Order: sequence, then C-alpha cells, then structure tokens
Amino acid sequence: MTFLRVRSRRINEILGTLFALCLLCAGAGNTKAAQPPAPVSPHPSFSCDKPSALEKVICDDPGLSDADRRMATIYAAARLGALGDGGSQIAHAQKMWLKSRNQTCAAGDVRACLGKEYGVRLSELAVAALFNAPDIALAELKRQNATTFPLYEAMYRYATLDKPARSQSVTPLIAPVFQAIHDKPQASPLHDFSDAKSAASDTAFATFLDVVSVSDYNVTLPCAAIVHRPGLIEALGAIYGGAIDGSLIQSDCESTLPATPKFNSLLVDVGSVQSDCEGTIRFTLGRSYQTTLVKLRLHQLVDLPKATQETREYPASLRFRREHTAQIQAAQEEIAHYYSAHFAVSEKAAADDAATAINVITGSAFDLCAFEGG
Repeated sequence: MTFLRVRSRRINEILGTLFALCLLCAGAGNTKAAQPPAPVSPHPSFSCDKPSALEKVICDDPGLSDADRRMATIYAAARLGALGDGGSQIAHAQKMWLKSRNQTCAAGDVRACLGKEYGVRLSELAVAALFNAPDIALAELKRQNATTFPLYEAMYRYATLDKPARSQSVTPLIAPVFQAIHDKPQASPLHDFSDAKSAASDTAFATFLDVVSVSDYNVTLPCAAIVHRPGLIEALGAIYGGAIDGSLIQSDCESTLPATPKFNSLLVDVGSVQSDCEGTIRFTLGRSYQTTLVKLRLHQLVDLPKATQETREYPASLRFRREHTAQIQAAQEEIAHYYSAHFAVSEKAAADDAATAINVITGSAFDLCAFEGG
C-alpha cells in the first residue's frame, strides 16, 4: 500500500542517520583508546535538583527512577504513531497521564501508587511503540506481564512476516494459550481451528485474538498491526451477537493516529442524536459501528460505499445533514487533508474519499437498530 511505502522511506531515513552516527563513532574510536561504557544513570529522566514532593519519591527510589527512564525511551518511539510518520496523539495522552498520576498518587502510599501507575502506562506505551521499536517494546511487555507477552510477540510477527515464516513463527507463541482456552465455552468460534490454523489467515488469527480477549488475557491490538496487515481489522468486529461482543479486543488507534478534532466533534454530535437499541444486540451493533470508524481513520474504504447508499435516505440522517451543514463541511475538509497528508493519495482522491467517509458517518450512524434483523 502507498502509505506503507511512505513509512518505509521514513524508516530508511532513520536507519541511514543511525548508520552515519555509527561511522562517526567508529572514526572517533580510531583516534584514541576505546572508552568503557558509561555507567547507567541512577536518576530518572527529569532533573532531581528541585523536585516536587512526588518527584522526590521517584528520585529517591531506584526502581521508580528506572521505570521513568524506560518510559522516556519507549515514549519517544511511541510518538511516531501507528503510521510511523510522527502523527499521533501520544504526546497529549502522556500529558493527561502525568496529570492523572500526580492527582492519583498525591496521598497515601505514594511509592506503591507510582509503581502501579508506571506499570500501566509503560504497558500502553510499549504496545504503541511495538512496531517502531520492537526490541525495546517487547522487552518492556515481557517485564510487565510474562503471560501476555507471547501474544504481543505473535501479533508483531504475524503482521510483519510473510508465509510460510509467519505461521512457523507465530504458532509456537500462541500454542500454549490456544490449548488453555480451546475447551472453554466462549471458545466456540475456535472449534474448527488448531493452533496452526489460527496463525494461517487474517480471519483465523483475528478470531483467536477475540477469543483470547474474553478468556482472561487482557491484550490490546496495536493499531500499527492493522496498518501492516489490514485484514486484522476483523479482530475489531463482532463475533458473538450479544453482550460479550462489548468485551472483545480493542485497538489503540484512538491515541496512535493523528488528531482529527473536527471529525471527532462531528462524531460526538452524531452520537448524541442516535436512537438506542434494545437488548444485547446493541453491543454487537455498537462494536460494528466502532470498527467502521477505525476503517475510516485508516483509509480502508473499499467496503463502505454500499453501506452509504443503503443508509443515506434515513429521515434522521437527512435532517442531521440539513442542521449541521457547516460542521459537516469542516469535518470533511479536515479528513480530506488527513488522507492526503498521511496516506499519500492525491488531493482529488482524498476529497472524494473524505466525502464518502462523512456520508458513512451521517448515514450508517443513524437507525443502527434497523440492521438488527439482518
């Protein structure tokens, strides 16, 4: 895909810079005796000269200082985002985390609270950084949870390897989990699969990840995995047809893709006027709609125009469009620029695709319950 080629060029630029730096280091080594490696800093990533009360706890605790240094490294990689071009909302999310951390850990057992907060955030950042700095991210994911770590390594390998290496590499990683969950009631979608078959296709692997997520394995699907293997979007769909669909695996696309505030504002207003479905089917319909939103953000529009045609005549949709003309136009222009800037499509194609995206939002978001029957 075009946007993957753009990302590849970016990676090559980074690798070229690192190679040049290595040559400089080698040259310097030829002019004087090699120096021993610098000792690891015992301090966190920030200055401890004039720390706040909470920062002093971090500065005085080697474990928390180490966690803060690791966070700084992983954060830098995570900021590149799911598209690998630096467009993400990780910086904003990090500011919100710092604010929340300071408030949550202001009293009580501050050290224990900070340890918990760092653990949660390091896991989130490691997932976000997995495809930009796999070695660092996987090491952190293993440190945080050795049980789920193989699943993240499996997701990375599945999305980056081609057949037959993909199945050969992924199967041993998922086999223990597959065996642990295969006979559970919620594993019925896997009954026709083996561990090897679960690693053999996008549909099978996506199903495996969904069953895993409702079987006491708390994992997140990296948005970058869908960028590399678009077929993995299936993992964000509904498979059970009931309330359990609300507990299936989620992606981190919300924070790892570039910001679209006008588009998001439109989504909020569309959501505020939707009718509510009765019964557990609302979980399935809601998840399907959320999957559509991820597809729009990832420029996966192939299967959306038909849905647009089917829903464009709903009275509620037509009324909403009449009453929100300016807001819709602003969101459409924003998404057109977003597609052009991040997915390497022409301005004309981006404008057409943005119109399709907005039509889907202002169409299929309404009367979702109408699809309950099929």
